[in-house]
Formats: sequence, C-alpha cells, structure tokens
Amino acid sequence: MKLLRINTWKVDLLFLIGVVSFFFSCVMTSFYEARTLDKGQGSISGTYMRVHNAEDLSDDPINLVGLGLRVGAGDNFDIGLNHTLDVTKNNDNAFNAFWVDCKLQLSNRENKYNRLTFSPGLMKGYIYDSDVDLSVTSIPFYFSLPVSERFSPTFIYRHDFISNKVLPEGEEWTNPRHHFMLGGQYTLFAPKEDKWIKKLSFSIGLGNALDGSPDGNDFLSFGLGIQLFSPGY
Repeated sequence: MKLLRINTWKVDLLFLIGVVSFFFSCVMTSFYEARTLDKGQGSISGTYMRVHNAEDLSDDPINLVGLGLRVGAGDNFDIGLNHTLDVTKNNDNAFNAFWVDCKLQLSNRENKYNRLTFSPGLMKGYIYDSDVDLSVTSIPFYFSLPVSERFSPTFIYRHDFISNKVLPEGEEWTNPRHHFMLGGQYTLFAPKEDKWIKKLSFSIGLGNALDGSPDGNDFLSFGLGIQLFSPGY
C-alpha cells in the first residue's frame, strides 16, 4: 500500500509538470521558505516576477516567468532546478536563465510554529542569451517564522556574484549584488497527509545593480507564484 501511494504521487508530479510547462513555457523567480522538503518529497512551482528600475520607475519593467522543480534529497536538505523565461516585450529574451540550487535547514528542524527557521543555501545560474552570456553564483540566506499551518512569513537575502565565466575572478568577488526579499507562503486549504498541498507565494524585493555592474541601477522586484507539494509536507 505504501509503495502504491509513492508511485501515485510520482505520476501526479509528472502530470503537473506537463500542465505547468504548458501554461508557463519556462534571474531566478522562485520564492521559497526556509523550511526544506521532507526526504523523498517533491514540489513544482510556477512564478511571475516584475522588476523595475528603482531610480526611474517610468522605465519599462522586466517581466519574468519561471518553472521550478524541487525534491527533498536528505534530512533537512533539498535541491531544486529552475528555468526562467524573459517575456518582456522587445527584450529578445535577454534574461532567460537556468538555475540549480540547494539549501540546508539548520534551525527549528522539528518545524514548530512561532520558532525561527533558518537555512543557508547555494545557487548557480546561467543567463544563456548569446548577447548576455553571464554566470551567477549566489549565496542565499532564508529566514521564516511559521505562525500556523497555513502561513509562513519569510525574509531572504541573496549575495550574488555575476561573472562572464563559471566562477568569479579577481575584482568580481569584491562587487556583489545584494537582493533583499520579504514575503510569505499561504496554504490555500488545510493540509492533509494524502493530498497535494497548494500554496501561494508573494514577495517584494530591493536590490542594487540589476546587471551586476558596480554602477548599475537599483531595482525593485515584485513576485507572485503557486507551489504544489506532494503528500508528506
């Protein structure tokens, strides 16, 4: 019976990947809380992010759509894959990107309410447009305070290094991009052990140097997404 349940949610996951891929077609747009997935558990997310030049809000914004897959790879450790599509008009998909990341939950491993959950992570992204061709190495820090089974406010800080090669070199290590995000996840329906869990995520962010250059413009980001978790979360 247990094997049947595992196989059932894997079939559901494959189906949902197809559905979300159809609607979202496929800069990392996903917003995750600090809590990691249970070992062997999976999730899928579809997200939208709007990025504005904070120094001139009259500039046309950048519009990004993302598809993310995540799995619990061990106790308090999960990994994820993401694809971001730049759907900005007349932008020639300049910010299309692939991402891989992981995070390790260090506190509140019992996932109790009203206790701070902290997880550091590591993120690697590649913006693959031939006219951009940039690599992003990011160290994110996640802070969540689950107040109930339905809502978890979250703060994320990302320390980004942007380079033309796989790893930053020389002065590229001394000019990081800082991205601060505040938001949360809200569970749409009361969680049940044998049902997929549906959550809405939302965020607002502020960062410096969208393009990673020392004199780049500050930016504002606004994100909205939906996340589906297999049974067991």
